[in-house]
Amino acid sequence: MKWIKLFEAFDNEYYQEISEEEYVDGHGVSFEQRYYDKLESFLNEPDVLSYKDMTNGADVFDGVYFQRGGMGSFSPYVTIYQDDDEWFYVRINDADEESYDTNCYYKCDQFDGLIKLLKFKDL
Repeated sequence: MKWIKLFEAFDNEYYQEISEEEYVDGHGVSFEQRYYDKLESFLNEPDVLSYKDMTNGADVFDGVYFQRGGMGSFSPYVTIYQDDDEWFYVRINDADEESYDTNCYYKCDQFDGLIKLLKFKDL
């Protein structure tokens, strides 16, 4: 039986910060319903999670989006898309009153890595 090790090449085995270019260059697939349901359950807020049409080059796919505190607030908003190898690419915009465009980008290994990142960032 083969065991898959998470993120063998990185210090943090679940997620790593990446550049905007790497985030944009990823190849997305539509977010799987099973992960959508798990993420919705993790967030534990009704109607906070929604699908978002995304494009990367010629690829068109469904990602997901959420913002705690509702639209128009200065709470971070998060956009997530999945690739065909179960990597999750995350953009967190942590805007405040002085800076409206403060993006951080992450690559998470499998769904466990995504949840660990969201917990670490207190999202």
